[in-house]
Amino acid sequence: DYEKAIEAFDYVTVINEKEYSGWFKKGLIYFAIRSFEKSIEMMNMCIKIDPKRNDHHLYIGSSYSEMGEYEEAIKHFKLSLEMNDRNLSAIIGIADSYMRNDKFKLAEPYLKKAVKLSPEDPLINYLMGECYFELNKLDKAYEALNKSVKLDPTNPDAWFYLGNLYFDLEKFDKALKCYRNVVKYE
Repeated sequence: DYEKAIEAFDYVTVINEKEYSGWFKKGLIYFAIRSFEKSIEMMNMCIKIDPKRNDHHLYIGSSYSEMGEYEEAIKHFKLSLEMNDRNLSAIIGIADSYMRNDKFKLAEPYLKKAVKLSPEDPLINYLMGECYFELNKLDKAYEALNKSVKLDPTNPDAWFYLGNLYFDLEKFDKALKCYRNVVKYE
């Protein structure tokens, strides 16, 4: 029960307002129940207590992204990345925020870095393929999307973009097979 957990952590933070874990766990709970403004408030308390940790910036960035405030999201993902340049979640968060804002060219270098860090991750390959597709780099899009569906054949989004790619190439039989997989795995 989230409400009871929040109440318990309220006591922790009242007893010792410098107790990082109480604020952080409340922030996680608020994030889980999609109360993003409260999550940001809790994570900002974490920053005051321990500014050197990068995980609170990651959750602030994720909260802003969920609220559709992509520039703020990117700002916090970048702060997280400054503290750990191999933070895959921050890298993907930046790329995803750019993509949601139709800034695919800005997303591309972050996705390339993510692929280097985790080349066998189906989600990263899907995002890379989507980005390449939107940039009209169809050969690269095919490569990334094909790899994504091989790594995770149940991802309807990857099948959808692969279907769109085949459609644009006028390979309608292959497009239809992909779209059938979209329906199958939705």
